[in-house]
Amino acid sequence: MLGLIIPAFLALYLVYLAFLHPLARYPGPRVAALTNLWKVYHVARGDYEHAILELHRKHGRIVRIGPNHVDISSGDAVKDVFLAGKSWVKSSFYNGFTALRPNIFGTTDEVIHSARKRALTPGFSMQSVVQMEPHIDACLAELISRLDRAADAGETINLKDWVAFFVIDVLGELAFARSFGMLEQGDVNAMPPLKDHLMLAMLSGQLPWLVPYVNRYLGHVPVPFVQRVLKGRGKLRQMAIDCVTARLSKPDPTRRDLLAKLIEEYERGIAKGGNNEDGTLDIADVQTEAFGFIIAGSHTTATTITFLFWHLLHNPSVFAKLEHEVLSQVPSSGEKSDGSDAAAACTPYSATTHLRYLSASITETHRMSPVFTMPLMRVVPAGGARIGSSTLLPGGTDVSVCSFALQHDPSVFGGELERFVPERWATDGEDAGARQKLLMPFGAGHRACIGRNLATAEINKVAVSLIRRYKMELVGDESVGGMPPTHSFAIADLIGPLRVKLTRR
Repeated sequence: MLGLIIPAFLALYLVYLAFLHPLARYPGPRVAALTNLWKVYHVARGDYEHAILELHRKHGRIVRIGPNHVDISSGDAVKDVFLAGKSWVKSSFYNGFTALRPNIFGTTDEVIHSARKRALTPGFSMQSVVQMEPHIDACLAELISRLDRAADAGETINLKDWVAFFVIDVLGELAFARSFGMLEQGDVNAMPPLKDHLMLAMLSGQLPWLVPYVNRYLGHVPVPFVQRVLKGRGKLRQMAIDCVTARLSKPDPTRRDLLAKLIEEYERGIAKGGNNEDGTLDIADVQTEAFGFIIAGSHTTATTITFLFWHLLHNPSVFAKLEHEVLSQVPSSGEKSDGSDAAAACTPYSATTHLRYLSASITETHRMSPVFTMPLMRVVPAGGARIGSSTLLPGGTDVSVCSFALQHDPSVFGGELERFVPERWATDGEDAGARQKLLMPFGAGHRACIGRNLATAEINKVAVSLIRRYKMELVGDESVGGMPPTHSFAIADLIGPLRVKLTRR
């Protein structure tokens, strides 16, 4: 008898999901109405955002991509979901990103998020970024020195790798008071295995009820791929622990950097004899945020810079306009003609903020090739909520906006969205201003990325410093325009190298 009841119950449940569920009226893949495995499949392929974009092109602004999950491509969703305050909490999807404890990015607890934000925000203020600029310049000077050698030797470089080395070394300096030495090593195999963690996070996050079992039992699965991914996450976790231990072993009260305020909170808790239950930070909390720095503070910025130069190099007329702006409006820093003073080639951030075409080019890069490709998910508050004037969703529904899909939606951002056109942002018109408010390169609302100021400074400084110092030529790729080939696990990545030959100006 039981053998009949269970299949019958399962069949009725599938009928409910497909035809009677409150989300059944929204279009999407048939299998996605029944299981989250549709999402798992596309995450594993690295084309999740492209699959969502195609669904919106086929079905319109609202598509059902899971039994309890709709993705919305509209400006109303950005305003009504992400800018509506704290009532729209993050979904359990983010539990997949936890390697130590939930950090400021992944926590679904608004109380924990508020406490972390208070402790971390001072280190990421623009005032703090400007104070830390000498540390950025030390890494930038080393990058320029390495690129000078390649230019003098007539070598072709993979710009993607060197930018990644620079950004991770900056993170080391600003968070842990020591460079990771990647620019010195110049070895991509020495880079932290970020992609392994992101892949595991994205896959397990689609089935959040599995996350506790993944963390507990997956290590016993004798499959090389599984073991490699787990080993990668473990290496990152240990890297964060070691960096915090080293930072605490050499206290410097005069150093103001990304971890300074967090360490102050931790040490204040020790002095008071507090514990984690009373809201005091303990060592694991500091390690958790350090882990988040390594993930979010390196790959995202490096990939944005890579995409910026990819688009510039594949759109020569745009690059020529930006070169003219930079060379005509940024004063010389006093570099020596023989190129021996790389430090003088580091452009101050303050010398880049007035460059309108640079800003427009970066904004167009954010629009056309957003680094955060994963749908940003929130939960509809209890009692339901309305998005726009016509869409009422029941409480508890998972709602997301996929930046990649939204920013390639002509009903939102206009025409020619597969072309790199900075001019769409280089005006003061109302349309450009309204569209810019819908861009989410750093998220939106109170859960937006706190590292925006630092990322912006790094992107500006690298772009202007390299353009002022070198002429750049693509090697082995004569294509013009188009979209960069990418795959992504939460964060997009350029497939293959960005081969460039540099010539000193």
